[in-house]
Amino acid sequence: MNRILNIKYGAVHGIYWMHYGVIGSFASAFFLGRGYTNGEIGLILAITSIVSVLLQPILADISDRLVKNGSMTVGTISVAVMGILTFPLFYITSKSIYLSIIYILLYGILMALQPLFNAMVFKLEETGYSINFGVCRSVGSFAYASLCAVLGILVGQHGIEILPKVGFVICLFLLFILVSISGTFRKAKAEKGENKHFDVEKVEAGDKIGLADFVKRNPVFVVMNLGIILLFFQNNITNNFMLQIVENVGGDAEDMGKIFSVMAFLEVPGLFFFSKIRRRFTCQSLLKFSAVCFIGKLLTMYLAKSVMLIYVAHIFHIFSFPIFLSAIVMFTGEIMERGEAVKGQALYTTCITISSVLASVFGGLVLDAFGAKSMLLAAVILTVIGAGFVIFLVDKIKKN
Repeated sequence: MNRILNIKYGAVHGIYWMHYGVIGSFASAFFLGRGYTNGEIGLILAITSIVSVLLQPILADISDRLVKNGSMTVGTISVAVMGILTFPLFYITSKSIYLSIIYILLYGILMALQPLFNAMVFKLEETGYSINFGVCRSVGSFAYASLCAVLGILVGQHGIEILPKVGFVICLFLLFILVSISGTFRKAKAEKGENKHFDVEKVEAGDKIGLADFVKRNPVFVVMNLGIILLFFQNNITNNFMLQIVENVGGDAEDMGKIFSVMAFLEVPGLFFFSKIRRRFTCQSLLKFSAVCFIGKLLTMYLAKSVMLIYVAHIFHIFSFPIFLSAIVMFTGEIMERGEAVKGQALYTTCITISSVLASVFGGLVLDAFGAKSMLLAAVILTVIGAGFVIFLVDKIKKN
């Protein structure tokens, strides 16, 4: 049963990130193909992020209060809604307010589900079985990498019309695996019984914690997450406008797909072996190290004069995003009660989403006015400031 739970949880991440690859990573290509400008794309992505910011704490609060299997129930319903929203994308073939609104809702829900799926590891461990988050999350990176490599070629051959079709099929698979893992979770709990090391009263007490109380109980953690807004500015700039960045050095949509693919493959070692890395280093040390690597990646991209150097810049990605992601998830689980788990994940993801709002608006405007180089330079400066927040505050959180 332990193996089955890990396989299915890995599948959740794998299918989720494949869907993100279609809806999120190829958003610029989709909208450019529908006649939108860079500024308009930036505005749409910014509004999408705002929608996600509003949805994340709501979904997290509902999930935390549904003690039995909240994250799975909320996730299943949300994915069903996403499948319905995908249908109109087949038929709206030009720029319109309706296309913008539908895409904003679809992408917003998708981003809002990320902290729920991250925190699902804690829910599954209520069965008494051990879940290896790093290995399971690495499945997401591997699946994302494989899809982006293929999708870049498909878009080049068949156009952007292929995107909603692929997205709908993936959405169906995600719905299926969520229903399946929910059943396995109930079966595992019935077979092994309640985890003797799991404090039910503590969870129930934590479930009653409101968002305002959460902030009061974790002030330093909240401030550090404000730094993450700046730290992840670079991540959102490169994800939202990678097509424009590679075009600036002579690349195209196929190059963008390959770069996203390479980037995701490079995440796999850090995620897969994180449990072993974690035995040698504290989460605090890993968060500080990965923050510095974020700077190295973006600075190299800023200095790049060819597509090949964009690839080279992603060497830093091996030690930045995958290490930071795994460390922040585990760190949050260590310092908080289980009833706060999803709220903690939601705060981290909400800050990344706020960063995406700023990056989307700023990036689109600067691209139209000054070009990709100026956009990358500003992102470097903000990333350095954000890294400073993380490095200075992360060791102070447990003292609070």
